[in-house]
Amino acid sequence: MSLPFFYKEDIYPSSTQITLDEHTSKHMVQVLRMKNGEHLQLTDGKGSLFTCEIIDDNRKRCIVNQIQHLPAGRQGSKIQNSKFKITIAISLLKNTTRFEWFLEKATEIGITQIIPLICERTEKAAFKFERLNSILISAMLQSQQCWLPVLQAPQSFDNFVNQKFTDTTKFIAHCENEEKKQPLTSKLLNSSTSKLILIGPEGDFTPKEIELALQNNFEPVGLGNTRLRTETAGVVAAALLASKQYFIYLSLMTSKKLFSIFTFLLLAKFSVAQYAVLIDSAKKSSINSNSEAENIKTFFFIADTYMEIEQYDSAQIWLNKIHAILPVKANSLNNYFLITRQAEVYYYNNLQQLGLQESRRGLAMAQALNDSLLLADSYNFLGLFYMNIDSVEQSIPYYKKGLLYTQQPPFPSTYLSLSKPHHLYGNLAEAYYKLKNYESALACNLKSLEKATEISWKRGISVAYSGLGDVYLQLQNIDSAKNNYIKGINTALSSKDIDVALVCYGGLAKCHQLVQNNSNVSQTLAYGFDLLKQNPNINRFYALNFLNTAIDIYRKQNNNAELVKTLELKSSIETANIKGSNTQIQTILNSGVANEKRLLNMEVEDAKQKQKLANTRLLMVLAAMALLVGLFLLYRYYLNQKIAVAKMRQKISQDLHDDIGASLSSLQIYGAIAEKTIESNPSKAMDMVKKISAQSKSVMETMNDIVWSMRKNDTATTSLETKVKNFGAELLSEKNIHFKYSITPETENALVNITARKNILLIIKEAMNNMAKYSMATEASLLMEIMNKHLVLIIFDNGIGFDTQKNTNGNGLQNIKQRAKELNGTCTIESGKNNGTRIKITVPLKWL
Repeated sequence: MSLPFFYKEDIYPSSTQITLDEHTSKHMVQVLRMKNGEHLQLTDGKGSLFTCEIIDDNRKRCIVNQIQHLPAGRQGSKIQNSKFKITIAISLLKNTTRFEWFLEKATEIGITQIIPLICERTEKAAFKFERLNSILISAMLQSQQCWLPVLQAPQSFDNFVNQKFTDTTKFIAHCENEEKKQPLTSKLLNSSTSKLILIGPEGDFTPKEIELALQNNFEPVGLGNTRLRTETAGVVAAALLASKQYFIYLSLMTSKKLFSIFTFLLLAKFSVAQYAVLIDSAKKSSINSNSEAENIKTFFFIADTYMEIEQYDSAQIWLNKIHAILPVKANSLNNYFLITRQAEVYYYNNLQQLGLQESRRGLAMAQALNDSLLLADSYNFLGLFYMNIDSVEQSIPYYKKGLLYTQQPPFPSTYLSLSKPHHLYGNLAEAYYKLKNYESALACNLKSLEKATEISWKRGISVAYSGLGDVYLQLQNIDSAKNNYIKGINTALSSKDIDVALVCYGGLAKCHQLVQNNSNVSQTLAYGFDLLKQNPNINRFYALNFLNTAIDIYRKQNNNAELVKTLELKSSIETANIKGSNTQIQTILNSGVANEKRLLNMEVEDAKQKQKLANTRLLMVLAAMALLVGLFLLYRYYLNQKIAVAKMRQKISQDLHDDIGASLSSLQIYGAIAEKTIESNPSKAMDMVKKISAQSKSVMETMNDIVWSMRKNDTATTSLETKVKNFGAELLSEKNIHFKYSITPETENALVNITARKNILLIIKEAMNNMAKYSMATEASLLMEIMNKHLVLIIFDNGIGFDTQKNTNGNGLQNIKQRAKELNGTCTIESGKNNGTRIKITVPLKWL
């Protein structure tokens, strides 16, 4: 059992005792319950590994004693680090969670350095170095590594690409000019330099940025046939750059000359574990996506990846997910590709009749879409299935029809993988070969070789050479057969198509047997067995094809020892094939039944729709009646609103009549007194005139306030803020009270009800009048804002205050409370001797 593994920065190798930080100490002592005497491992993130013993299990400052130190690069430690560095410079993401996920996966894969970029299309997110670095540390510890990737501070794209990098091969992955880019896998043969790749933001690099990178000797590369999210592209690039690179030397001996074939593999095909990383990346990408279109692309990618490693039952699960999303009878590219992928699953599991049925559906959809590329593809599928159900003659017309529509890549970016001309010519050649029409088979194989060579499709080239070897072997042209088999081996190994190479080894062994060169037969078969041993996951069909050839040869040679070994190997492969196939076929058949049931349900649903059509007229009548009822209720609501407004205006009119009537009576009295005393007591008359002036001003303000409250916000010439400012400046400045106020725009907009506008204004004025008369304050403030779906009004002064428990003279405070109550609000008055006064009004927004 491995020891618990922790991280501590800057561990000195000479230190006997090491004190751990509080976070690590707490995790060890309190969470893991580790005690004195227990052992653990520490890394400094720079390649060193320390084995230690706990000598003080303090949960805040745990102390450990160093037992062993394995420095960076020491053999036998769990440290794996190349002298060549892998750097990914990737755009920051708006979604911080996705960027953090990339950092985690890049660390697990073994990336050396990560540089966040700020590009023109980067939607910058906050860069929290401590949190992001902690994610790197967690991923390093989880994956049992001793090297912590270096996380740099964000840099601008322009500054970064203009830097000088020594002994480094530089790449840029972008989505422009697909025809000018090479796959990243084809650029990784040279392992003598460090690697650096640029990954763009969620809108790709701009043309200007791409041009700048190219000027600085960055090589444009692609990461596959699908368009990837930024974080997914980063993980795929990391996996590719971290893959092992190597070459193979082959030497084949013939009776006349020595053929030495040096084959440098561009990149080993992914292991199952590496494919698992890509699949895991795609799965998490689909979880974080809310786009149905993006999810469909991701599901296709996952299904294709599972098919690449021959896990067809897993591929079927993801095809089922696409089935659940796509409309069944819709004619679309996605529906077509779903049909052909389903047919491909049936093909590789020998469910030929089901595949034939799917292929017919594919042809019908291709015809409906009137797409020549899809027509060529569907005719090729039909030919394959007819050929595999022993209807070879029936397959030939389909291949020929496909050739009428086929064309060479590049295909539109929206298309998944499709049949190409060399596929059709190669399959047609196989059909002619099975019918023993060798001249036609030869011509078609030569044409397949020509078409595959035009687009540098190495698997197609190697398959064509294999087919040519088979035809020449039947025509007894042994030298030509040997030559083509050897070319097939050379090309297949260079593209890592081990299955094709294995078939060619079998054919080459047949050639040596026909000329009775037994030593070359044994040597060639040995090469095939070595290839089979080194690649146990090779396609079982091709493996069995080679083994059948070897069995036939050993029988003719009476080589019983090798015959028994080969038969045992064949039996073990067939047993494994049966076990694997049973599970896969059961899953696939269940899915096929479910999909057919789904189609049947769609037919039933169509019948139900026709039944529902008969009820449509009734529903339309009911809908019309409901509409009339709705209009009637709307009309009643409108009338009720008009009545409510009329009542409100009537009340305001009554209030106005009462206020102005009382004021006019006062004016009349003051005028009469002034008239009588103007000669006998001029000073008293002047006082009456002043009262008349003040009373008139009050009447005008009252009328102005009422008119203002009855207007809507969008037509008001004076805002609430302006009225408060003017009233406060005039009233409080005379008392030397410094007045501050804050009324948010949202509050102004919320006051739409006439009653609310009037009451809020009068509350403010009443409070300010009280403040001016009684508070003896020097500072006052007013705040009005929206909080938690309520209007909140707070008026404060630092005056002498009063005792809220005692009754006060006058109606001012009572008026304030009453007006708040009319608005279904609350009024809180806080005051005390020499503590000032604070009035808080809270009113629900729905009453405004």
